[in-house]
Amino acid sequence: MQRAATNIYLLVLMLVLGVTPLLKNGFYHWILYLDMMLVGLAVLYALGKGARPRWHKMTVIYFSGYIIIVFLTFFSGIDPHETLYVGLKLLLYLGVCYLASSTLIREEIYRLNLFLVVVTSLVASTGILYFLLLNSSRIESTFINSNPLGLFLVMGFFLALFPYLYNGKKGYLLALLLTGTGAMLTGSRGSMVAAFLPYLITLIQIVRLRIPGGVRRLMKVTALVVAVVILISIIAPCVQTSINETVGDAYPIAKGRKLLEHNLVRAGSFASSSVGGRLSFWLVALKEFQAHPFTGVGAGNYHNAYFYFWNDDRFYSRFTHNQYLQVLAETGMFGFFFFTLTMAMVIWVLWRQRRGDPLYWGFFLALLSFIIHMGIDFSWDMPAVTLTFWAVVGMAWSLTDPTTVASSRRFLALAMVAMLLIGGMQFGSDWLARQGSRFTEQQQYRQAIEKYSLAVKIYPWKDTYWSGLSFTYDRLYRSENIESNLNRATMFLDKALLVNPSNSYLMDVQAAYFEAKGQAKQAERLYRQAVEASGFYPQARVKLGNFYLDQKRYLLAKEVFAEGIYWFSTALRAAPDSGQRVKLQLASVDLYRGMAAVEEKLGNTESARHYSAKANEILTKIQFWADDGKT
Repeated sequence: MQRAATNIYLLVLMLVLGVTPLLKNGFYHWILYLDMMLVGLAVLYALGKGARPRWHKMTVIYFSGYIIIVFLTFFSGIDPHETLYVGLKLLLYLGVCYLASSTLIREEIYRLNLFLVVVTSLVASTGILYFLLLNSSRIESTFINSNPLGLFLVMGFFLALFPYLYNGKKGYLLALLLTGTGAMLTGSRGSMVAAFLPYLITLIQIVRLRIPGGVRRLMKVTALVVAVVILISIIAPCVQTSINETVGDAYPIAKGRKLLEHNLVRAGSFASSSVGGRLSFWLVALKEFQAHPFTGVGAGNYHNAYFYFWNDDRFYSRFTHNQYLQVLAETGMFGFFFFTLTMAMVIWVLWRQRRGDPLYWGFFLALLSFIIHMGIDFSWDMPAVTLTFWAVVGMAWSLTDPTTVASSRRFLALAMVAMLLIGGMQFGSDWLARQGSRFTEQQQYRQAIEKYSLAVKIYPWKDTYWSGLSFTYDRLYRSENIESNLNRATMFLDKALLVNPSNSYLMDVQAAYFEAKGQAKQAERLYRQAVEASGFYPQARVKLGNFYLDQKRYLLAKEVFAEGIYWFSTALRAAPDSGQRVKLQLASVDLYRGMAAVEEKLGNTESARHYSAKANEILTKIQFWADDGKT
């Protein structure tokens, strides 16, 4: 293969692996579609140039089996869009693995590894500076969550570790200090657990490979990371204009100690939140699997099915915090079989063919930490981390003696064509739907309908496109009072719920249509289904309670409003950001006002005043700019 062609593939890998971590780690971000385009075209170009896949046959067979099962759940899962999106990411990972294993020479593998070390160091530096200068809490840097960031930095740490142990270069030492310090400051205990076994293996391999000065260098790195974490925790409160309230007015050393306890140890939250929450998430996954043992609830649909199998507790998560159980719940026993074998083969093949190459052991330990972390957190669902995982798998394979699998060329080519086609459909339809939304906001309903109609023709598997079309027709009906527009609004709402029958908001909207038509039984059924699908979130209970209030079924209304008030604090704790917290607080105002109206109807005047006062109290205390959700 010519050197110029190889450099093109290296550039593609650097662009994908370097940019994605900087943009919210690629989580539901447009950058993934650019990644798909670059990787898909690069793979097809390489195959056209005769670059045969050089990877370990059985591992790829198992992974391909898992990919096929994921796409098959499109026909049995809850939300087909979520399933297709998961499948596209898997195809992207397969393409990245191929490029890393089959198109790079050894020198370029070293360069790509160094590039990954630089990227993880830059991400760590961003988080460390933010911690030092702005906010001394668990760092997230360019990621959306501290836990996957911690694992990402742990992987970067091991990618830099063995080159440093062999050559002792200061550049690698600096990278180790940055990634190690950053990983500690994320406060991700799961990442530290995932790093423990690889760290022990490092000690063993230093002795086995007889690396000169290796133990001394490892102890030096460990001591420096611990010292830097302590030093930064002491300095940070002193250089910030406002100190985190958990620190108080103590002296710098005491402040640093409290910061370490609050961000890293978090002893009070371990059993109640970390362990308790995970046990609850895992139990929900097992319930989903028990109900759908062969097909699962559909890839990417764990969260859509969550409240149908809820434990009636205070926990909710989009992810299972255990990828193996999430695969079991979403794709059933067959998907679990192929996925677990894939991960086992990745580690087994590399362990069996272990080499003395400085990079090889860094690759192996980075991959091992990822596979361990998947059992206790949601690192797999963060594309930047998983892209790095599969790139490292490919690079590690290229350092062994992988099999040239000519027969997989056709499957790989078809996979890349499918990724480009479906990814293009998703991206194009999303762009059209965004235009439609803007036209609706500007009350240009005809133009909005045109955009939404084209979006659903291109990609009919996303409920928000159908609901956007329904909403726009509803607005048009209200402005022109033409009955056919209302009929279209209800028809497209039906299609939205057909695509995603777990959308509680759309259930409430459809129920309101039935209520307006005087079809009370159908409305009640849908309102109750919305409550079931929304768990402890209060908005659906507001709708159902008001429905019973209008129906003069006051005792049922009181029961529903009371349930909403009871679960409100739980929903508030589970809110992902300040904007959602404000919405929940406004919903709680409606709950208290509804309860006041019920008590008034029942003749409980004093109780009605109490609930009304409570509603006004919450309303006056809502802080739209608040970042901590306190009322």
